[in-house]
Amino acid sequence: MQLQMTNRDFGSKVGLIVPLNFAKRTKSKVEYRQAKNIAEAVILQSMEDLYEEAHREESIEFFTGSGFAQCAEIAGMTQKEKAEVLNIIKGAGFEINSAISAGEKVYA
Repeated sequence: MQLQMTNRDFGSKVGLIVPLNFAKRTKSKVEYRQAKNIAEAVILQSMEDLYEEAHREESIEFFTGSGFAQCAEIAGMTQKEKAEVLNIIKGAGFEINSAISAGEKVYA
């Protein structure tokens, strides 16, 4: 089964298609690295899109919806790294209610 994430799902200009539990069942290191690179690029592009008026709303949807959590998992980010990214965004003055679980501490 594959999970197809479109530009709208991520609020980004980059589309991503990976198997549903890709990180747990990859067959090659090359495929894993490629998916990781794409997920990281989607996160970085969405951060950059926050500063573009035309893409700001989509980017905020990415970080408040499940898109960020899914990309962060594929990218292999720890809970602390996820919190740090969200803190950078919040520190820049953007209101983000994250999709990461309530039990995770967001560092100030």
